[in-house]
Amino acid sequence: GTARCCCGMRRRRASSDDEEASVVSECVLRRRGEESWGLEIGQREGLEGVWVREILEDSPAAASSLREGERIVRVDGLAVRDFHEAIERFGLAGAEVRVGIAKPLRPARLEEEAFEVA
Repeated sequence: GTARCCCGMRRRRASSDDEEASVVSECVLRRRGEESWGLEIGQREGLEGVWVREILEDSPAAASSLREGERIVRVDGLAVRDFHEAIERFGLAGAEVRVGIAKPLRPARLEEEAFEVA
């Protein structure tokens, strides 16, 4: 289901010294208890990370600056290569999760395979 967010987020620009050059910004999602993060992710074969397919209303994702079409490449500082890793990392997160974002993708160009992140 959808979720309500208790807090906001922050976003930062990656410096040229960052180890993960593909990360261009980071946001923090916060939630209460076991509520859903409120986003659906998709994956494109041969491309590292997952893309944000949909953000659900009234959710921690909606309260952040995370946008549909952005590519998630890190969750809580750990690289995300595919949706399996993304779902596992989001599932292990507590009330807060840091999301590393790479340059956006255009969802229309992706072969769609979508999964809701609970």
